[in-house]
Amino acid sequence: MTKVAIATTSQLAADGANEVALRGGNAVDCALAAALFTMNTEPGVCALAGGAFVTIWGPGSDPVTIDGNVAIPGRGLPDAERGQGACSATLDYGGGITTLAGPGSVAVPGSLAAIELAWKHFGNARWQDLFAPVIAATRDGFPFSAACHYYQGFSGEQIFGRSDVGFFALHHADRALRDPGSLIVVPHLADTLSAIAEEGARLFYEGELAKKITSHVREGGGALTMQDLKNFEAIERPSLTVDIGKWTIASTPPPAVGGTVLAAMLLACADLPHGTWTKDALAQLIQVQRATLDYRKRRLDLADDVGVEAAKLLEAARSGALLSKWASASTVHTSAVDDNGIACAVTASSGYGSGELPAGTGLWLNNCLGELELNRRGLAADPPGARLPSNMAPSIARRKGRVLAAGSPGADRITTALHQFLVNILQMEMSLEEAIEHPRLHIDTSGEAERLMAEPGLDLPDVDLPVSVSPDLNMYFGGIGATLVDRKNGFQVASDPRREGGTAICGGELNVHITEVNVTDPCTAKRLPTELPSDPMHWAKAWLDDAFEKAVRRNPHAMIAVTVDPDGQPSGRAVLCKEFVADPGYVVFYTNYKSDKVSHLNNNTRIALVFHWDAFGRQVRLEGETVRSPAEESDAYFATRDWTSQLGAWGSDQSSPLESRAALIAQVGRRAIKLGVGAAKNLKSIAVADRPVIPRPPHWGGIRVWPRRIELWMEGADRIHDRARWERSLVRGDDDSFTVGAWTGTRLQP
Repeated sequence: MTKVAIATTSQLAADGANEVALRGGNAVDCALAAALFTMNTEPGVCALAGGAFVTIWGPGSDPVTIDGNVAIPGRGLPDAERGQGACSATLDYGGGITTLAGPGSVAVPGSLAAIELAWKHFGNARWQDLFAPVIAATRDGFPFSAACHYYQGFSGEQIFGRSDVGFFALHHADRALRDPGSLIVVPHLADTLSAIAEEGARLFYEGELAKKITSHVREGGGALTMQDLKNFEAIERPSLTVDIGKWTIASTPPPAVGGTVLAAMLLACADLPHGTWTKDALAQLIQVQRATLDYRKRRLDLADDVGVEAAKLLEAARSGALLSKWASASTVHTSAVDDNGIACAVTASSGYGSGELPAGTGLWLNNCLGELELNRRGLAADPPGARLPSNMAPSIARRKGRVLAAGSPGADRITTALHQFLVNILQMEMSLEEAIEHPRLHIDTSGEAERLMAEPGLDLPDVDLPVSVSPDLNMYFGGIGATLVDRKNGFQVASDPRREGGTAICGGELNVHITEVNVTDPCTAKRLPTELPSDPMHWAKAWLDDAFEKAVRRNPHAMIAVTVDPDGQPSGRAVLCKEFVADPGYVVFYTNYKSDKVSHLNNNTRIALVFHWDAFGRQVRLEGETVRSPAEESDAYFATRDWTSQLGAWGSDQSSPLESRAALIAQVGRRAIKLGVGAAKNLKSIAVADRPVIPRPPHWGGIRVWPRRIELWMEGADRIHDRARWERSLVRGDDDSFTVGAWTGTRLQP
C-alpha cells in the first residue's frame, strides 16, 4: 500500500484523504479527494463550481499542470445579451473590496473537469472513492470553519443572502450567523455529489445538472450557457519550470500568471545570501515584489498573449533588468507526496462567490467574471471560452532524493507567500515548519498607493512606503500547506499556523523509493526528461531489452525495414534485430544477400528502421547507412542458429519466383541431401553428435545499420505525445567502418 503525506485546509479533509490512501490511492488520488472535500465544505471560501489548477510531477517524467481555471461565458449569445445580470457588493473584508455578484458574475467553472482529467491520467483509486469522504460529510453535516465564519461575517447578507436555501444553511432563523464549529448541512449537496460520483463530470457539463445551472444563470440575466459547459475542457500543459540552486521548481504556466510571477521572484532573488533574512536581503525582497507585481499589473493582466509577456518578465528576472496589484478572492490548497515520489499540488478558487445556488443542486456558483481586480476587461470580456487571469500557483520542487509539494490560498499573497516559503527552504535551508512559520511581508498594490504589509519579527529596512506591521502572524499573509518526502528521512508535512489546516501521513508502511528527475530510467519514465539524453541509442537499447524482458509480443525485436528500389519506390518489411550496439551505435539484422531488400541496398545504401511497442507506448525510428557485417561476425551468429534454421538459409532463394509450395519443399530436400542430411529424416530426432556441420551460405549474412538520425517517441494522453530527434555525422572509411560524431537532440511537436 502506498504511503502518502497530505497537507490541506482542514483535518477532516486530511482524514478523508487517508480513507482514499487505504483504498489504494496514490498522492494524486489523495490530493484530489482532499480538494473535493474542501471545495464543498468551506462555503464562501471555495466551491466546486469554480476554477482549479493541479500540478503533478511523477518520478521519471516531466511536470504537468492541469488547467481547470474558469473561462469567459457567452458562447452562442449575441453581444447584447452579455454583460448583464450582476450587481455591485462592497465588503469590509481584507481592508475593503468591491466585487460583482449575481448571475452575471458567474464564469464557466472548470474545477471538476480538472479533477477528472488528473484522476484519469494519474490516479489509482476509483472515481467513486474520491467522493466518498465528502459525500459522508455533506450528508451528515460538516463543522463551520473559522475561516468560513470570518468571511461570512462580511458577505452573508450582500452575497450569500441571494439564496434563501443557502443563507439559512449558514444562518439561524433570526438571520444570525451560526457559530464556528456548528454542523452545516447544505440541502441537496450530498445528492449532487453522489450523482457526480456515479456518472462522472459529464453530468455537470452535459447532463441534468448542467441544465439546472445554466437555466438558473440565464433566467437571472447571466451569460453562462449549455454551449459553454459542453465545450469546456481541462487542459494538461507542461508546467513552467525554473532551476534555483540544486532544485527545480514547477508551477502553473501561461495563460495563468501566478506561476510566472512566482518564477520571476525566485529568479530575481536567486543571489540572496544563505542563512538568514538580513536587512539587505529584505530590502531586495521588497524591491523584487514591487517590480514583479508592477509588471504584472501593467503588462500581464491585460496581455492578449500572456505567454509572450511572461517570457519577457522571466528574461528580465534572469538578466537582472527587472530590478533596474492584484487581489483574488478566497482559495483553498492541498499538497501531497507519496513514497513512490509522486507529488501533487491542487489550488482552487470560486472568487468571492456569486451568491447563486441553483435550485436542487446545493452548489454555490463562482463570481470570477465579476472579480474586478482580476477580470479588468469587464463582464463582456472577449472571447467566450478564453481563460480568465489567475494568481493560483500550486507548485512542486525536486532535487536529488527529495520531492516537495506546496501551495497557498491568500489572494494576491499567494505568490509572495510561496516565494518567501521557497526561499526559506531552498536558499535559507530551514526546516519545513520553520520555513512556513517564518514572518512574511507583502507589497499591497490594491489601493491608489503601495503599502508594505509585514508580520512582527522582521528587521525591516527603511523604505519609501507606508508600513503596517500586524501584531501577530496573520492569515492575510497566506496559508502554506506543504509536504516533503526525503529518501533518507522519510516524510515531513506541515500546515500554516496562520490558518486552520489539516495534515496526515496516510496509508501503508513507509518505503521511500524516489526516482530522480532528469536522471531517469528509460524503462520507468513516462516522458522524455527535460534535459534530453546525450546518447539516445542507450535509451533505445533499454527499451528493446525491456520489451524482451516483459515479453510484450512474440518477437519484441521485430522492426520494419524500409528500402528504396532503383525506380524510387519505397519497400517495407519486418526483420529481426539480432544485435543492438549502443556504443558506437549500430544495429544488425541478418538476411539473404540475394533478397530484394539487399538488391535495393546495393543500389542505395540508405535505410529506415522502425521499432514500435504498442503495449508500452514507445517507438524508435532510425535512418542511416548500411554495410555488410564482417564475414567472421556472420559466421559466428550463423553457428548459434537452430539446425533447421541453418538448413532453411540454404533451402530458399529469397524473393525469386516460385512455381508452387511443393516445388519449394522438393528444393529444400535436394539441398539437404547435398549437405549430408537425408530429406526424409526428422531433423530434430538426429542426435547432436551425428548432426553434420552446416556452413553459412555465402549469400547469407548480416547487415549493419549505422544511424545518422534517431527519433524516440512516447505516447501521451490526448495525443499530446513526447517526441525528440537526434542527429550525428557519419564518415565512411575504406574498410566499411564509420567515424561518428556526437549526437545533437531536438524536441519535436507530436
